[in-house]
Amino acid sequence: MTSPLRLLIQHIMVRRNASTIPTCIRPLEEFKRILVLIDGDAYDAARVAANVEDFFISRGKELTVLAASRASINIFSGSVRKKFRLAAREDGDEDLFISLIPRRYAFASKFEAIASPAKCKIGCSTTGQKQVFDLTVTAPDNAEFGQLEAFWAVVDLLDHIQ
Repeated sequence: MTSPLRLLIQHIMVRRNASTIPTCIRPLEEFKRILVLIDGDAYDAARVAANVEDFFISRGKELTVLAASRASINIFSGSVRKKFRLAAREDGDEDLFISLIPRRYAFASKFEAIASPAKCKIGCSTTGQKQVFDLTVTAPDNAEFGQLEAFWAVVDLLDHIQ
């Protein structure tokens, strides 16, 4: 259960860091810079990062993979610590934000999406009352699925957007 103090800290951080850029779903060809947020503690993190890199770099996209882990998550707010986020985001001007983060780091995923200046935001789970993502991928019957399966589901959707 989340404490009232933690909820207050999260609310303040979201309001302070929220992007004001309007977002919408667009074809993959319109995106130049892409940031993908993954669970760095997952057993398959390296394989997921390699698949993400292969897919986007082969299409001529500039890619940043941000791997959230226990070491990079602020225990008070649940967000990715600033030094980890800034080290991965050189200029913070991504066009497409994709979160492959599972429920374990749900607030980190929500926070990064809200703070991202991306024109399109895609996530893997619902994030509560406020709509954060332009497109959300969920497993059938709300079952858990791995990051790699989530990534290929996102790719399949991006390939169909005209």
